[in-house]
Amino acid sequence: GRNLARALTNNKFITDLNLNDNYIVHELGEFLMTILSYNNITSISLRSTKISSEMVTVLSQDLKLNKVKLRYLNLSRNKISSDAMVALIEALEDNTTLRNLDLSDTAAGQIGRELAKSLEKNNKLKILNLSNCNIRVNVVNALENALRTNDTLSDLDLSYNSCSMSNLLKALETNSSLTKLDIGHRDFHLEEVEALANALKINNTLTHLYISKTMDDPEIGYALFEALEVNKRLTDLDLK
Repeated sequence: GRNLARALTNNKFITDLNLNDNYIVHELGEFLMTILSYNNITSISLRSTKISSEMVTVLSQDLKLNKVKLRYLNLSRNKISSDAMVALIEALEDNTTLRNLDLSDTAAGQIGRELAKSLEKNNKLKILNLSNCNIRVNVVNALENALRTNDTLSDLDLSYNSCSMSNLLKALETNSSLTKLDIGHRDFHLEEVEALANALKINNTLTHLYISKTMDDPEIGYALFEALEVNKRLTDLDLK
């Protein structure tokens, strides 16, 4: 780990760094956060690295002040404190480079409302992964409001979250930026498919929709396929 950190110190050629499934001890994490501010790394994946909340807070501060050039950040499958998450979300309001943020399999659901509010102000982030984050209805409602005003986010993953998505799906009636939505691997109720069907009849932006493992009720299938007769934009539909 130390040798890698030293090698990266003066390296100006590496732009993508994948440290997935490597345990990042505090000393190495601290050094990595430091060198990110003066090398050319634009993509870093830290999935399952046990990165400390303290290091996430340090990175968030650098993102807020635009000291790093990151366009892609993956923090999935790490135990990150609520305070560190809040620091990261606050950084999104001022950061001008980050385009892709993966917080899947984290406790992001606990600060989901704050994240949704930041999306109302952030006009840079294009891809957001909140899969399996224990999202609750109040977070979904906040995301609905964000989708009605945000015109930048194009890819949203909310799969493996069990709460109702009805209100968020209603926002698709007016949202003009989202092209990919994943709400699969969860029970899909009739009220949700009705909201989705109504949105699909109006929305002309969404091209990729994933609602896999949700089609147990025949009424759900009928309502959805009726909407697809009207919708001419969707090109990729995953129901497997």
